Amino acid sequence: MPCPCSSLNARSITLPTIAVRCEPVDKTRDNTTGAGSLSLMFIHWLILAASIWVTAWALPGIEVKGVSGSLWVSAVFGLLSLAIGKLLFVFVGISTFGLGFLFAFLGRWVVTALLLKLTDALLDSLKIRDFRTALGASAMMSLLGTIGEHLLPVA
Repeated sequence: MPCPCSSLNARSITLPTIAVRCEPVDKTRDNTTGAGSLSLMFIHWLILAASIWVTAWALPGIEVKGVSGSLWVSAVFGLLSLAIGKLLFVFVGISTFGLGFLFAFLGRWVVTALLLKLTDALLDSLKIRDFRTALGASAMMSLLGTIGEHLLPVA
């Protein structure tokens, strides 16, 4: 089959130091568009819901009202994270005189705890005793979410 990006109708073009190959794009492996991205988003949402559920079960001071409550909490938490997560990260970075940017994992940890407390304020299905508990929940959810995403064959 002739190469669509070449007027030479060749399979490859060899330059002095670069070989350019023209091959069709495999759309079955692309998870960034269409139904693939929706199923991937759904899987990540379920992983987040499971990590919230296990965190509430294991950590004293945090309560989630049932599995449906965990699903609602994960949906609201995910939307808040999408809407204001980066803004809060920048605020934490600036308010700590750059240490939040230098130690980004600590900045994200604090932002996740803030988002958990905000989710707690918005929903009746989540109760977090104090900010210290939110910090512990943030660390545990991060660990459980990472494990969940590595165990499942998700791109």
